[in-house]
Amino acid sequence: FREQLFYMKQENGRFRESNDYLEGRLSSLKTVTDDLEDVRQKLGSDLETTTKLLMDMHRYSSLQTITAVVNLFYEADWDNSGHIIGDEASIFIPQLDSIWALVPSFDWSRLEEAVSKHGLTLHQLSVLLSYLVDEDEKGCKQELERIIASEPAKKTSSAAVGEEAQTQANLEEAYEATGMTA
Repeated sequence: FREQLFYMKQENGRFRESNDYLEGRLSSLKTVTDDLEDVRQKLGSDLETTTKLLMDMHRYSSLQTITAVVNLFYEADWDNSGHIIGDEASIFIPQLDSIWALVPSFDWSRLEEAVSKHGLTLHQLSVLLSYLVDEDEKGCKQELERIIASEPAKKTSSAAVGEEAQTQANLEEAYEATGMTA
């Protein structure tokens, strides 16, 4: 009986030590939990600020891309005809890096050949830029195929004015999509 009592006393001592150790660990975990909650709260407000900053940067970047591509269009339009055609295509089309990044598998030489023969208007470019801003790969590919399949436009002066107004509206929509105003 004494041996069993001695054995039980030893076991109680081990349990007490184990309980003390576990209580210490529990206290440490509570401290860690409290610290993690503080970090989470701090990151929560910083995360909102960071997210807003990233969204603003994305809008600004989109606006810069649109501006750069439209500037490239006018620089490549050597004859000031309002469209890219002939040798102008070999200068302009390869420079559309942002579009080729959106549709990396697209064979841009097909577009270059079509634009060289049939031309590319600012209106057609503005539609492509809308897809670019929306990061719509499928829509961009469809528009590229539509441009390749299109026939040369026969413009009259009134058609050119109407297309210019539509192009301006498309560019304004692209600017608005970035959160900016024209």
